[in-house]
Amino acid sequence: MEKDRAIGEEIAARLGGEGCENLIGRTTLAELIERLRECRLLLTNDTGTMHLAAHLGIPVIAIFGSTEQALTGPLGRRSRVLRHHVACSPCFLRECPLDLRCMEAVTAEEAAAAVLQELARSAA
Repeated sequence: MEKDRAIGEEIAARLGGEGCENLIGRTTLAELIERLRECRLLLTNDTGTMHLAAHLGIPVIAIFGSTEQALTGPLGRRSRVLRHHVACSPCFLRECPLDLRCMEAVTAEEAAAAVLQELARSAA
């Protein structure tokens, strides 16, 4: 969890702190649910938080790489998975022995476009 917290801090710093708060390891499950209820959208990878948000009816944009969306994807009509199949996926490994090509195949531009599209749809 400490490794995840450090990555979260790096992401928050790169976003300039505007509208981004790193809560990794800083909430109870009840607090996480309450914070999720405040969200207009969740951009995430394949996590438990993704499933909570989908259950709460929050739009979810989920980036998948080593896992299989048919098995572990978010449920609900307001969920969307971004994924590009590569030769070695799904492998279900927590640590990539190669080069993270499955995750890097989804570009920041693609993720941003999906977020903006969902926010526009939600606002309509």
